[in-house]
Amino acid sequence: MAIPEATLLQALQAVVDPETGRDYVSARWLKNHTETALRSGPNEQSQQFTMLPQFSTLRFLESRADWFLVQYGGDGATRQAGPGWVKVSDVGGIDPPSVWLSSTRTTALWGNSDAAASRALDVPPSALMEVIGPEFLRDNRVHVRLPGDGRQVPPAQGWVDAESLTRTRTPGLTQVPRAYPAILAADVRLKVPYRTQLDGSDYAGANCGPTTLFHPTFPTVPNG
Repeated sequence: MAIPEATLLQALQAVVDPETGRDYVSARWLKNHTETALRSGPNEQSQQFTMLPQFSTLRFLESRADWFLVQYGGDGATRQAGPGWVKVSDVGGIDPPSVWLSSTRTTALWGNSDAAASRALDVPPSALMEVIGPEFLRDNRVHVRLPGDGRQVPPAQGWVDAESLTRTRTPGLTQVPRAYPAILAADVRLKVPYRTQLDGSDYAGANCGPTTLFHPTFPTVPNG
């Protein structure tokens, strides 16, 4: 018996976006190209909640004259998350922000979303993955791509069971291979162990040479 789509969305909301679920991808998103005030109403006389730093990510809610009502996610420090009004002239449209997840336990990466899908690989706990869409949820599985970590997890793309995932922060540039996501589009792949220069050492940013050296038995592949 198929699980109702509404139930699936409710189960995934806490993973992908607590407020909007699937709407996270279909919503309209904005960034402010200059520092701007987040206000309680659509006019200059309304209360100023905070000054939004340049390039803050905002979810559009509604418009009124020269103002947009937006949802601000906060900065994790002094600026709190919440709705507010910003000037239309201070913002511009952007693509939906990336949603990053992490595995809560060892789980499978499936080739497809259906029950008959083949198991591509086992994903260890705390593996990073990015949601890809727009139809990212199907049959209680989430469509993701993994940048890989150069050790246990190769770069890959597939479907993961929603109940084994949790939301995580967008990784920094040093936490994913430089070639991601282009590395997933390679036309030729060698069946060799995957390695990355981003190994957490002090020399990770300059280890492209050692990463390309050949192992006595197997060659290694640089992360680009």
